[in-house]
Amino acid sequence: MRPSRFALLVAVVLNVAAFAYYWPAAPDPLVSKFDASGTPDGYSSKAAFFALWAMLAALFPAIGVGFAMAKGSLKDESIGIPYKALWLAPEQREATLLAFSDMMLWLMSVISYFMTLGMVATLRANSRAHVMLDLSPLVYVSVLFIGVCGVMLPYFVHWSSPPTR
Repeated sequence: MRPSRFALLVAVVLNVAAFAYYWPAAPDPLVSKFDASGTPDGYSSKAAFFALWAMLAALFPAIGVGFAMAKGSLKDESIGIPYKALWLAPEQREATLLAFSDMMLWLMSVISYFMTLGMVATLRANSRAHVMLDLSPLVYVSVLFIGVCGVMLPYFVHWSSPPTR
């Protein structure tokens, strides 16, 4: 299994596990919006919060998988990369589209991880006696963002020069 597909599968499994773990104990209604200092300033029903989570948890992987499945039907005009004529030449096309597919799967995986982290932080805040969002997960988000940049950078560097033959 390609690493990008495995990352997306892990994101889906983490979402399902977190959803199943937090659903039984979540209060109704729950604080679903916080200001910049972590103070509650918006509420939603338990059902609405988890429905949104389920929808997003399905949407992002579906976008990644859909893009990967449709990569062969992409029109050259819809692809914007330097040296497009060379990268999309018949001998390079499949490898280029596979790299695009991998990049999209990585991106959807990371978005899913960010979403899961946000949902779990919200639910953990609701489990405290004094509801307040713990901002320390922002450290994890920052590390994850740096990791994403590290994963995506080789793709951009790869396409910045013409392919070697």
